[in-house]
Amino acid sequence: MLKVTGSVFILIAGCGFGISNSFRMKKQLEQLISLQEMLYLLEGEIKHFKRPLPEAFMAAAEEKQELYGEVFCLISKRLLECKYISGSHVWRDSFLEYQTQFVCTKEEFEVFLKAGSFLDANERETQEKELAFYERQLGHMIEKRQNELKEKQRIGMYGSVLTGAFLIILLL
Repeated sequence: MLKVTGSVFILIAGCGFGISNSFRMKKQLEQLISLQEMLYLLEGEIKHFKRPLPEAFMAAAEEKQELYGEVFCLISKRLLECKYISGSHVWRDSFLEYQTQFVCTKEEFEVFLKAGSFLDANERETQEKELAFYERQLGHMIEKRQNELKEKQRIGMYGSVLTGAFLIILLL
C-alpha cells in the first residue's frame, strides 16, 4: 500500500513539473509579446505625438501597468534626472534592475538590453528606424517561440510523466 501511494505521488510530481514547465514557456512568449507591444506604443508616442523621450516612456508605461510598464516608468524618471552617460545606459540599467522578474532566455534578454540603443540616436528618424528594427527582431523571436511552444510543451509533459514512471519502476 505504501509503495502504491509513493508511486502515485511520484507520478503526480512528474505531471506537476511538466505543467509548471509548460506555464513557464507560455509566460516567456507573453513577455516577448508584451515588450513588442510596449515598443509599438513607444514608437507611436515618438512618431505620431512627437513627445520627448521621458514623456513618451511615461505615456507608454501608463498604457500597460505590467512589468514593462514599471521598467518604462523607471526609464522615464531616470531620463529626467540626466545622471546617466547615455540613454542606452539608462535602458540597460533599468532592465537589469528588473532582470529577476523576466522569464526569458539569455539570448532574449540580450535583445532586450540592445533594444535601448535607439536612445543614443540623435535624430528622431533614426530612433524610429532602430525601434522598428527591434520590433521586427522581437516579431521573429515571437514567431519562433510560437512555432516551438506546442511541441516543447508536449515533449515536456511526456518526458515528465515518463520520468515519473521510470522512477516508479526503479523504486519497485
